[in-house]
Amino acid sequence: MSFAADKTYEAVLSRTASMCELSTFPILTSRAKAIGYLIDKVVFRGIKTSSHLQDMHNKAVSNAARLRLESLESEQKERRLDLETRHAHERERTKLTADSEASEEKRSLSDKEHQQLLRHWREQKQAELEHAQQSQLQELDYLTKLSKTGVDLTQYLVAREASRPSQHIRVDGAASALAKVHLSAPAADKSAGRQAGFFG
Repeated sequence: MSFAADKTYEAVLSRTASMCELSTFPILTSRAKAIGYLIDKVVFRGIKTSSHLQDMHNKAVSNAARLRLESLESEQKERRLDLETRHAHERERTKLTADSEASEEKRSLSDKEHQQLLRHWREQKQAELEHAQQSQLQELDYLTKLSKTGVDLTQYLVAREASRPSQHIRVDGAASALAKVHLSAPAADKSAGRQAGFFG
């Protein structure tokens, strides 16, 4: 009685091995010795209780096992969900990194193309400027040589500019030999004394 008085049913069942030891029954051995008996061995043959108490114990054990199983299943489900979430985040992070790298590479290529076009434009403009400067230097050298030979540069430049026609008129076709063209000078040119021309 003293062995099981301060223990639960489950605790008693978990320590049934000690029920085969004499030290577990000090009251029994002392009383037997007082009346002249010597007990040198005890054998535990099980615990018998009422069917109602046994049913309650069986249900408790079943509920405890079910709760432990549900707890394990819940933990496994949470771990699986956590693992899937972590993998999803890793995939999303990998995708974002790949997209960012692709966008950066595309932007870098675009910048390189723009820089190359800008460099080519600058080189072309520089070449045009150098060509224009070279032409101006040649023209200046030519005019300088003319001036040294005694040529009046003012008259020369005016004559050169006047020799350049302001416009060209071309008549094509088989009937062009028989055609007659009448050209009228603009009003400003008429006031300057120019006359209309006839070509046959």
